Amino acid sequence: DTGLAAEWRDQVGHELARGLRRHIGADQPLEPVPA
Repeated sequence: DTGLAAEWRDQVGHELARGLRRHIGADQPLEPVPA
């Protein structure tokens, strides 16, 4: 997958990851914590 579609997906991924980190706290791991 190349071109604008790949760039768009990458940008969306970065935005989601940044939002998630902001939501849970920058010091928290992004991986799910084992129960």
